[in-house]
Amino acid sequence: MVAISEQLNDRTFKIDHLVEKPGAEETPSSYASVGGYLLTPDILPILAEEQISLRGEIELPEAISRLAQNETVYGRFIEGDYHDTGNPELYLRALVDVALADKTLGPGLGDYLRKKLHE
Repeated sequence: MVAISEQLNDRTFKIDHLVEKPGAEETPSSYASVGGYLLTPDILPILAEEQISLRGEIELPEAISRLAQNETVYGRFIEGDYHDTGNPELYLRALVDVALADKTLGPGLGDYLRKKLHE
């Protein structure tokens, strides 16, 4: 989740810090960090120092939070559909949604899924 330090316009803001999966009681806002990042090389030394989390990962949100303490880090609201891919079923739903929206893949996949549902 994203803690915003300053709203710059209706879509752009400065990030104070990010919190990876904080839970409803500890979330700093209702804004999630859900997608890609455009990172500068300034993040690399911080990533090199990061410890492995309890989940066995180097947590990018923690590194971005550390960077935001010394550098300006910006966020931007984006338009589009959000897909949670936190488990295999949700991941498959996201794949199907994206494929159905594709002009090339969508029609054939839609026909296939309708056929499968009626078997």
